Amino acid sequence: MPKITVDSFPPSDGHKLRLFLNLGPDIRKKEEFHVPLLESFSKDRAAEKEVITNLTLSGDDAPAPGTEPVLFLARLEGKPAARAAAFLRNPGPNTESNPVCSLAFFEGVNDRRVFDALIKKITEWSQSRGLKRIVGPWDPSPAGKLGCLTNDPKTPPTVLLPHHPRYYWALFAGYGFSPQKDHLCYSITRDRLQESRTFNRLLDRGGRAPASSPGLAVRRIDLGQLDREVPLLLHLMKESSQDSWGLSSWTLPELQFLFSRHRKLIDPDLIRILEDEGEPVGCILSLPDSNPQRFEALKYHRPFQAIALYGKKGEIDRLRIFAFSLRRSHTNLPILGYLIRDFLAVALDKGFDTAEISPIPDSFENPKKLERLLEAKLYRTYRTYQLEITDR
Repeated sequence: MPKITVDSFPPSDGHKLRLFLNLGPDIRKKEEFHVPLLESFSKDRAAEKEVITNLTLSGDDAPAPGTEPVLFLARLEGKPAARAAAFLRNPGPNTESNPVCSLAFFEGVNDRRVFDALIKKITEWSQSRGLKRIVGPWDPSPAGKLGCLTNDPKTPPTVLLPHHPRYYWALFAGYGFSPQKDHLCYSITRDRLQESRTFNRLLDRGGRAPASSPGLAVRRIDLGQLDREVPLLLHLMKESSQDSWGLSSWTLPELQFLFSRHRKLIDPDLIRILEDEGEPVGCILSLPDSNPQRFEALKYHRPFQAIALYGKKGEIDRLRIFAFSLRRSHTNLPILGYLIRDFLAVALDKGFDTAEISPIPDSFENPKKLERLLEAKLYRTYRTYQLEITDR
Protein backbone atom coordinates (compact mmCIF):
# COMPACT_ATOMS: atom_id res chain seq x y z
CA MET A 1 0.00 0.00 0.00
CA PRO A 2 1.34 3.46 -0.85
CA LYS A 3 2.09 5.67 2.10
CA ILE A 4 -0.30 8.63 2.46
CA THR A 5 0.19 11.30 5.11
CA VAL A 6 -1.67 14.55 5.82
CA ASP A 7 -0.05 17.53 7.55
CA SER A 8 -1.95 20.46 9.04
CA PHE A 9 -0.28 23.81 9.65
CA PRO A 10 -1.00 27.56 9.89
CA PRO A 11 -0.44 29.92 6.92
CA SER A 12 2.50 31.41 8.84
CA ASP A 13 4.57 28.25 8.22
CA GLY A 14 6.53 29.61 5.27
CA HIS A 15 8.13 26.37 4.03
CA LYS A 16 4.91 24.34 4.02
CA LEU A 17 2.97 27.27 2.57
CA ARG A 18 5.33 27.25 -0.44
CA LEU A 19 4.65 23.54 -0.96
CA PHE A 20 0.93 24.27 -0.65
CA LEU A 21 1.07 27.04 -3.27
CA ASN A 22 3.29 25.13 -5.70
CA LEU A 23 0.96 22.14 -5.92
CA GLY A 24 -1.73 24.02 -7.86
CA PRO A 25 0.32 24.97 -10.96
CA ASP A 26 1.75 21.44 -11.21
CA ILE A 27 -1.76 20.02 -11.52
CA ARG A 28 -3.13 22.73 -13.81
CA LYS A 29 -0.40 22.30 -16.43
CA LYS A 30 -2.34 19.26 -17.60
CA GLU A 31 -5.53 21.20 -18.30
CA GLU A 32 -6.73 21.37 -21.87
CA PHE A 33 -6.95 25.17 -21.89
CA HIS A 34 -3.94 25.91 -19.67
CA VAL A 35 -2.70 29.47 -20.28
CA PRO A 36 0.41 30.60 -18.37
CA LEU A 37 1.11 34.19 -17.30
CA LEU A 38 -2.50 35.39 -17.14
CA GLU A 39 -4.72 32.83 -15.50
CA SER A 40 -7.52 33.29 -13.04
CA PHE A 41 -6.58 35.55 -10.12
CA SER A 42 -7.00 32.56 -7.80
CA LYS A 43 -4.67 30.44 -9.93
CA ASP A 44 -1.66 32.69 -9.54
CA ARG A 45 0.68 31.71 -6.71
CA ALA A 46 1.38 35.26 -5.62
CA ALA A 47 -2.31 36.17 -5.73
CA GLU A 48 -3.30 33.02 -3.91
CA LYS A 49 -0.77 33.76 -1.21
CA GLU A 50 -2.28 37.24 -0.89
CA VAL A 51 -5.74 35.75 -0.34
CA ILE A 52 -4.53 33.17 2.20
CA THR A 53 -2.40 35.67 4.09
CA ASN A 54 -5.27 38.13 4.37
CA LEU A 55 -7.40 35.54 6.13
CA THR A 56 -5.30 36.23 9.21
CA LEU A 57 -5.13 40.02 9.03
CA SER A 58 -6.29 42.16 11.91
CA GLY A 59 -9.22 44.48 11.45
CA ASP A 60 -12.86 44.16 10.42
CA ASP A 61 -12.21 41.30 7.99
CA ALA A 62 -10.10 39.19 10.34
CA PRO A 63 -11.41 35.83 11.60
CA ALA A 64 -12.56 35.60 15.19
CA PRO A 65 -10.11 34.07 17.70
CA GLY A 66 -10.09 30.30 17.38
CA THR A 67 -11.42 30.36 13.80
CA GLU A 68 -8.16 31.10 11.96
CA PRO A 69 -7.68 28.94 8.85
CA VAL A 70 -5.67 25.75 8.89
CA LEU A 71 -3.93 24.45 5.77
CA PHE A 72 -3.86 20.72 4.99
CA LEU A 73 -1.32 19.08 2.67
CA ALA A 74 -1.64 15.42 1.71
CA ARG A 75 1.46 13.58 0.52
CA LEU A 76 1.67 10.40 -1.52
CA GLU A 77 4.98 8.60 -0.95
CA GLY A 78 6.36 11.85 0.44
CA LYS A 79 5.32 14.04 -2.53
CA PRO A 80 2.57 16.70 -2.24
CA ALA A 81 -0.58 15.27 -3.85
CA ALA A 82 -3.58 17.24 -2.54
CA ARG A 83 -4.26 20.35 -0.51
CA ALA A 84 -7.08 22.33 1.06
CA ALA A 85 -7.65 25.00 3.67
CA ALA A 86 -10.34 24.77 6.33
CA PHE A 87 -11.84 27.70 8.15
CA LEU A 88 -14.99 28.48 10.07
CA ARG A 89 -17.40 30.52 8.00
CA ASN A 90 -19.88 32.45 10.09
CA PRO A 91 -23.45 32.79 8.83
CA GLY A 92 -24.39 35.83 6.79
CA PRO A 93 -27.21 36.96 4.50
CA ASN A 94 -28.55 34.10 2.36
CA THR A 95 -26.17 31.57 3.93
CA GLU A 96 -26.49 28.73 6.44
CA SER A 97 -27.97 29.56 9.85
CA ASN A 98 -25.09 27.80 11.66
CA PRO A 99 -21.34 28.12 11.14
CA VAL A 100 -19.88 25.60 8.71
CA CYS A 101 -16.42 24.47 7.70
CA SER A 102 -15.47 26.04 4.41
CA LEU A 103 -13.23 23.82 2.31
CA ALA A 104 -11.05 26.26 0.38
CA PHE A 105 -8.12 26.29 -2.08
CA PHE A 106 -8.64 22.64 -2.99
CA GLU A 107 -6.35 21.07 -5.58
CA GLY A 108 -5.40 17.41 -5.89
CA VAL A 109 -4.36 14.48 -8.04
CA ASN A 110 -6.90 11.94 -9.28
CA ASP A 111 -6.46 9.48 -6.43
CA ARG A 112 -9.42 8.43 -4.29
CA ARG A 113 -7.23 7.34 -1.35
CA VAL A 114 -5.45 10.68 -1.19
CA PHE A 115 -8.70 12.64 -1.36
CA ASP A 116 -10.32 10.47 1.32
CA ALA A 117 -7.36 10.93 3.69
CA LEU A 118 -7.47 14.70 3.19
CA ILE A 119 -11.22 14.97 3.84
CA LYS A 120 -10.98 12.68 6.86
CA LYS A 121 -8.46 15.06 8.48
CA ILE A 122 -10.60 18.09 7.69
CA THR A 123 -13.65 16.31 9.11
CA GLU A 124 -11.78 15.67 12.38
CA TRP A 125 -10.75 19.34 12.53
CA SER A 126 -14.37 20.42 11.92
CA GLN A 127 -15.85 18.09 14.51
CA SER A 128 -13.35 19.26 17.12
CA ARG A 129 -14.86 22.73 16.68
CA GLY A 130 -18.46 21.58 16.86
CA LEU A 131 -19.16 22.08 13.15
CA LYS A 132 -21.76 19.86 11.52
CA ARG A 133 -21.21 20.54 7.84
CA ILE A 134 -18.41 20.98 5.32
CA VAL A 135 -19.12 23.15 2.28
CA GLY A 136 -16.80 23.53 -0.67
CA PRO A 137 -14.81 24.12 -2.71
CA TRP A 138 -15.60 27.60 -1.37
CA ASP A 139 -12.76 30.08 -1.12
CA PRO A 140 -13.32 32.82 1.45
CA SER A 141 -13.01 35.75 -0.92
CA PRO A 142 -14.41 36.81 -4.30
CA ALA A 143 -10.73 36.84 -5.34
CA GLY A 144 -10.68 33.07 -4.94
CA LYS A 145 -12.61 30.36 -6.71
CA LEU A 146 -16.04 29.01 -5.95
CA GLY A 147 -17.17 25.49 -6.72
CA CYS A 148 -16.18 23.05 -9.44
CA LEU A 149 -16.86 23.86 -13.07
CA THR A 150 -19.53 21.43 -14.26
CA ASN A 151 -19.58 22.39 -17.95
CA ASP A 152 -17.08 21.26 -20.53
CA PRO A 153 -15.15 24.50 -21.05
CA LYS A 154 -14.97 25.88 -24.57
CA THR A 155 -12.75 28.84 -23.74
CA PRO A 156 -9.72 29.27 -21.46
CA PRO A 157 -10.04 30.29 -17.82
CA THR A 158 -10.17 34.00 -17.15
CA VAL A 159 -10.15 36.45 -14.28
CA LEU A 160 -12.05 34.83 -11.38
CA LEU A 161 -13.49 32.11 -13.65
CA PRO A 162 -11.02 29.23 -13.30
CA HIS A 163 -11.11 25.72 -14.73
CA HIS A 164 -10.77 22.53 -12.74
CA PRO A 165 -9.73 19.01 -13.69
CA ARG A 166 -12.85 17.09 -14.71
CA TYR A 167 -12.33 14.45 -12.02
CA TYR A 168 -12.82 16.91 -9.13
CA TRP A 169 -16.61 16.56 -9.06
CA ALA A 170 -16.26 12.75 -9.04
CA LEU A 171 -13.96 12.91 -6.00
CA PHE A 172 -16.50 14.96 -4.05
CA ALA A 173 -19.49 12.85 -5.10
CA GLY A 174 -17.65 9.60 -4.44
CA TYR A 175 -16.90 10.58 -0.84
CA GLY A 176 -20.55 11.38 -0.11
CA PHE A 177 -20.74 15.11 -0.81
CA SER A 178 -24.07 16.25 -2.26
CA PRO A 179 -24.68 19.34 -4.44
CA GLN A 180 -25.17 22.47 -2.33
CA LYS A 181 -25.63 25.28 -4.86
CA ASP A 182 -25.03 26.08 -8.51
CA HIS A 183 -23.41 29.45 -9.18
CA LEU A 184 -24.21 30.76 -12.64
CA CYS A 185 -22.14 32.83 -15.06
CA TYR A 186 -23.51 34.49 -18.18
CA SER A 187 -22.23 35.59 -21.56
CA ILE A 188 -23.30 38.69 -23.44
CA THR A 189 -22.64 39.20 -27.15
CA ARG A 190 -22.81 42.27 -29.37
CA ASP A 191 -25.20 40.54 -31.80
CA ARG A 192 -27.70 39.57 -29.09
CA LEU A 193 -27.59 43.04 -27.53
CA GLN A 194 -28.24 44.71 -30.87
CA GLU A 195 -31.32 42.50 -31.31
CA SER A 196 -32.66 43.29 -27.82
CA ARG A 197 -35.55 45.75 -28.00
CA THR A 198 -35.28 46.43 -24.26
CA PHE A 199 -31.59 47.29 -24.48
CA ASN A 200 -32.11 49.42 -27.58
CA ARG A 201 -34.76 51.44 -25.73
CA LEU A 202 -32.14 52.07 -23.04
CA LEU A 203 -29.66 53.22 -25.68
CA ASP A 204 -32.27 55.56 -27.12
CA ARG A 205 -32.48 57.30 -23.74
CA GLY A 206 -28.89 58.45 -24.21
CA GLY A 207 -27.29 59.53 -20.94
CA ARG A 208 -30.54 60.64 -19.29
CA ALA A 209 -31.05 59.44 -15.74
CA PRO A 210 -34.36 57.77 -14.83
CA ALA A 211 -37.06 60.17 -13.67
CA SER A 212 -37.12 58.55 -10.23
CA SER A 213 -33.42 59.36 -9.68
CA PRO A 214 -32.53 62.52 -11.61
CA GLY A 215 -29.26 63.00 -9.70
CA LEU A 216 -27.57 59.88 -11.15
CA ALA A 217 -24.32 60.19 -13.08
CA VAL A 218 -21.58 57.72 -14.06
CA ARG A 219 -17.86 58.43 -14.18
CA ARG A 220 -14.78 56.35 -14.94
CA ILE A 221 -12.14 55.44 -12.38
CA ASP A 222 -9.25 57.87 -11.90
CA LEU A 223 -6.09 55.75 -12.19
CA GLY A 224 -4.05 58.66 -10.91
CA GLN A 225 -5.91 58.49 -7.59
CA LEU A 226 -5.91 54.74 -6.85
CA ASP A 227 -5.13 55.37 -3.18
CA ARG A 228 -8.56 56.98 -3.00
CA GLU A 229 -10.44 55.01 -5.67
CA VAL A 230 -9.60 51.44 -4.60
CA PRO A 231 -10.93 51.87 -1.01
CA LEU A 232 -14.02 53.51 -2.51
CA LEU A 233 -14.62 50.52 -4.80
CA LEU A 234 -14.09 48.18 -1.86
CA HIS A 235 -16.69 50.07 0.16
CA LEU A 236 -19.21 49.79 -2.69
CA MET A 237 -18.51 46.09 -3.23
CA LYS A 238 -18.79 45.04 0.40
CA GLU A 239 -22.54 45.45 0.61
CA SER A 240 -23.20 43.29 -2.45
CA SER A 241 -20.51 40.66 -1.96
CA GLN A 242 -22.33 38.48 0.56
CA ASP A 243 -25.43 38.54 -1.60
CA SER A 244 -23.46 37.60 -4.71
CA TRP A 245 -22.72 33.98 -3.86
CA GLY A 246 -22.70 34.03 -0.07
CA LEU A 247 -19.11 35.22 -0.03
CA SER A 248 -17.31 37.39 2.43
CA SER A 249 -16.01 40.69 1.13
CA TRP A 250 -12.83 41.42 -0.69
CA THR A 251 -10.09 42.81 1.53
CA LEU A 252 -8.21 45.97 0.65
CA PRO A 253 -4.85 44.20 0.01
CA GLU A 254 -6.56 41.72 -2.37
CA LEU A 255 -8.14 44.48 -4.43
CA GLN A 256 -4.91 46.49 -4.44
CA PHE A 257 -3.06 43.40 -5.65
CA LEU A 258 -5.54 42.93 -8.48
CA PHE A 259 -5.02 46.50 -9.69
CA SER A 260 -1.24 46.32 -9.46
CA ARG A 261 -1.04 42.88 -11.08
CA HIS A 262 -3.19 43.77 -14.10
CA ARG A 263 -2.22 47.43 -14.44
CA LYS A 264 -1.27 46.97 -18.12
CA LEU A 265 -4.72 45.62 -18.94
CA ILE A 266 -6.83 48.08 -16.98
CA ASP A 267 -8.82 50.49 -19.10
CA PRO A 268 -10.21 53.29 -16.87
CA ASP A 269 -13.23 53.65 -19.17
CA LEU A 270 -14.26 50.08 -18.31
CA ILE A 271 -14.37 50.61 -14.55
CA ARG A 272 -17.47 52.71 -13.93
CA ILE A 273 -18.62 54.36 -10.71
CA LEU A 274 -22.28 55.35 -10.31
CA GLU A 275 -23.01 58.44 -8.21
CA ASP A 276 -26.27 59.90 -6.94
CA GLU A 277 -26.03 63.62 -6.23
CA GLY A 278 -22.25 63.12 -6.03
CA GLU A 279 -22.46 60.19 -3.57
CA PRO A 280 -21.02 56.86 -4.90
CA VAL A 281 -23.74 54.19 -4.94
CA GLY A 282 -22.55 51.51 -7.39
CA CYS A 283 -19.80 50.28 -9.66
CA ILE A 284 -18.87 47.87 -12.44
CA LEU A 285 -15.34 46.45 -12.69
CA SER A 286 -14.05 44.71 -15.80
CA LEU A 287 -10.85 43.71 -17.56
CA PRO A 288 -10.15 42.91 -21.22
CA ASP A 289 -9.80 39.12 -21.46
CA SER A 290 -6.86 38.19 -23.67
CA ASN A 291 -6.78 34.51 -22.71
CA PRO A 292 -8.65 33.08 -25.75
CA GLN A 293 -6.24 34.83 -28.12
CA ARG A 294 -3.26 33.92 -25.97
CA PHE A 295 -4.36 30.29 -25.97
CA GLU A 296 -4.56 30.26 -29.76
CA ALA A 297 -1.10 31.81 -30.03
CA LEU A 298 0.39 29.20 -27.69
CA LYS A 299 -1.48 26.40 -29.45
CA TYR A 300 0.27 27.30 -32.69
CA HIS A 301 3.64 27.78 -30.95
CA ARG A 302 3.76 31.57 -31.09
CA PRO A 303 4.85 32.40 -27.51
CA PHE A 304 6.05 35.94 -28.26
CA GLN A 305 2.66 36.83 -29.73
CA ALA A 306 1.01 35.46 -26.58
CA ILE A 307 3.23 37.60 -24.35
CA ALA A 308 2.70 40.71 -26.47
CA LEU A 309 -1.10 40.42 -26.15
CA TYR A 310 -0.89 41.11 -22.43
CA GLY A 311 -0.24 44.81 -22.95
CA LYS A 312 -2.29 45.38 -26.12
CA LYS A 313 -5.76 46.27 -24.94
CA GLY A 314 -6.87 47.44 -28.37
CA GLU A 315 -6.42 43.98 -29.92
CA ILE A 316 -8.67 42.19 -27.42
CA ASP A 317 -12.38 41.73 -28.23
CA ARG A 318 -13.49 39.87 -25.12
CA LEU A 319 -14.41 41.42 -21.76
CA ARG A 320 -14.64 39.97 -18.25
CA ILE A 321 -17.09 41.77 -15.93
CA PHE A 322 -16.05 40.45 -12.54
CA ALA A 323 -17.62 42.85 -10.05
CA PHE A 324 -21.04 44.39 -10.22
CA SER A 325 -22.37 46.26 -7.21
CA LEU A 326 -25.22 48.53 -6.22
CA ARG A 327 -26.15 49.74 -2.77
CA ARG A 328 -29.32 48.16 -1.46
CA SER A 329 -31.08 51.52 -1.63
CA HIS A 330 -30.46 51.61 -5.38
CA THR A 331 -31.13 48.02 -6.49
CA ASN A 332 -34.11 48.72 -8.72
CA LEU A 333 -34.38 48.05 -12.43
CA PRO A 334 -34.35 51.68 -13.70
CA ILE A 335 -31.08 52.43 -11.86
CA LEU A 336 -29.61 49.08 -12.87
CA GLY A 337 -30.56 49.75 -16.48
CA TYR A 338 -28.97 53.21 -16.35
CA LEU A 339 -25.64 51.83 -15.09
CA ILE A 340 -25.68 48.90 -17.54
CA ARG A 341 -26.53 51.16 -20.50
CA ASP A 342 -23.62 53.46 -19.70
CA PHE A 343 -21.14 50.62 -19.31
CA LEU A 344 -22.15 48.60 -22.37
CA ALA A 345 -22.32 51.69 -24.59
CA VAL A 346 -18.66 52.30 -23.74
CA ALA A 347 -17.74 48.64 -24.24
CA LEU A 348 -19.50 48.42 -27.60
CA ASP A 349 -17.87 51.64 -28.76
CA LYS A 350 -14.46 50.18 -27.88
CA GLY A 351 -15.10 47.17 -30.12
CA PHE A 352 -15.75 44.40 -27.58
CA ASP A 353 -17.90 41.63 -29.04
CA THR A 354 -18.33 39.29 -26.05
CA ALA A 355 -18.47 39.70 -22.30
CA GLU A 356 -18.63 37.26 -19.40
CA ILE A 357 -20.51 38.48 -16.33
CA SER A 358 -20.75 37.02 -12.83
CA PRO A 359 -21.75 37.15 -10.14
CA ILE A 360 -25.11 38.90 -10.36
CA PRO A 361 -25.98 39.87 -6.77
CA ASP A 362 -29.11 38.20 -5.42
CA SER A 363 -30.10 41.52 -3.85
CA PHE A 364 -31.28 42.81 -7.23
CA GLU A 365 -35.07 42.87 -7.44
CA ASN A 366 -35.19 40.13 -10.05
CA PRO A 367 -32.00 38.77 -11.64
CA LYS A 368 -34.12 37.24 -14.41
CA LYS A 369 -35.03 40.76 -15.55
CA LEU A 370 -31.34 41.51 -15.87
CA GLU A 371 -30.84 38.38 -17.95
CA ARG A 372 -33.62 39.45 -20.30
CA LEU A 373 -32.36 43.01 -20.42
CA LEU A 374 -28.92 41.87 -21.56
CA GLU A 375 -30.07 38.88 -23.61
CA ALA A 376 -27.58 37.02 -21.42
CA LYS A 377 -27.06 33.29 -21.91
CA LEU A 378 -25.96 30.80 -19.29
CA TYR A 379 -22.27 30.28 -19.93
CA ARG A 380 -20.72 28.35 -17.05
CA THR A 381 -21.95 26.66 -13.90
CA TYR A 382 -19.81 26.28 -10.79
CA ARG A 383 -21.12 23.82 -8.19
CA THR A 384 -20.39 23.77 -4.48
CA TYR A 385 -20.92 20.62 -2.44
CA GLN A 386 -21.82 19.89 1.17
CA LEU A 387 -21.11 17.03 3.55
CA GLU A 388 -23.01 16.37 6.77
CA ILE A 389 -20.46 15.22 9.36
CA THR A 390 -22.56 14.75 12.50
CA ASP A 391 -22.60 10.93 12.15
CA ARG A 392 -19.08 10.41 10.88
